[in-house]
Amino acid sequence: RSRRAKKQKLERIYEKDLPLIYSDPNWIQIMLQNIISNAVKYTPEKGEVTVTTQSMTGQVLIRVEDNGYGIPEDELATIFDSYSRVKDHQHVAVGTGLGLAIVKSLVEAHKGLITVDSQLDEGTTFTVIVPNEPIL
Repeated sequence: RSRRAKKQKLERIYEKDLPLIYSDPNWIQIMLQNIISNAVKYTPEKGEVTVTTQSMTGQVLIRVEDNGYGIPEDELATIFDSYSRVKDHQHVAVGTGLGLAIVKSLVEAHKGLITVDSQLDEGTTFTVIVPNEPIL
């Protein structure tokens, strides 16, 4: 179900004058679509998803936080593996298990880093840090 159908709040905290990221805009779109759609999928009705951008020295940080179901600790180590799927709150695996693997490979191809922090029944935070200088 969509964010609107679930009556979720989407908050955007964007830093003004954020430096350019030297990448294909399609990469940014694929990355954000995957991470945000997962946040919506694994957050209950009336939950919250927050997208933050921030400039760091020579880098740009993109963070997607939710107050959803969270990821079980025993699944965190494989979250970026191909065909890895997190069970939803009803313990039913959904999706193909390729989205986060694709996101990680795109981030790493751009010399970036992606991390995940999660607490069961409290939410999940994905953080992407990418350089804002040309990549050779």
